[in-house]
Amino acid sequence: MTALAQNTLFTQFVVILGMIILDVIGAVSLGLKTNNFEWKKLLDFLKSQVAASVLVWAFLAAIGWGADRLGVVDGTLIGLTVMVDAVYAFIVARLSASIWDKLTKLGLIGAVVGGTTTAGASVFHVASDVVDKLFTKTPADPVPVPDPVEDIPT
Repeated sequence: MTALAQNTLFTQFVVILGMIILDVIGAVSLGLKTNNFEWKKLLDFLKSQVAASVLVWAFLAAIGWGADRLGVVDGTLIGLTVMVDAVYAFIVARLSASIWDKLTKLGLIGAVVGGTTTAGASVFHVASDVVDKLFTKTPADPVPVPDPVEDIPT
């Protein structure tokens, strides 16, 4: 692997770790706010949600790093890189949705759904509302079109 690829893996690792820390802080805060915090739930979350996906990412990254050190054909490295990036994108998307959900439940951010701000709306409702607003045409005042005959100087 080139230095750039190693730096990319390190950056991905730092981003994943940072997002996990934010997600855990959000989960603990939400548990304390609702008086429903249990260490067992936190450990179950880390074991079932985080560890599984991060281990897959780390395993694929390690295979790619080892394959490069052994001088494996570039096509194999490209395939491994694509798989590592796909797993990374999945982890970031899942952690982003989880962090967003916790922040809305904590009331730190409000989600806009149907024109009203709600604290418990999911990211999918927000995305759906944005897409609707972007691609739904609203009736507007017709733009006046100049009459070509009137615009001709005489």
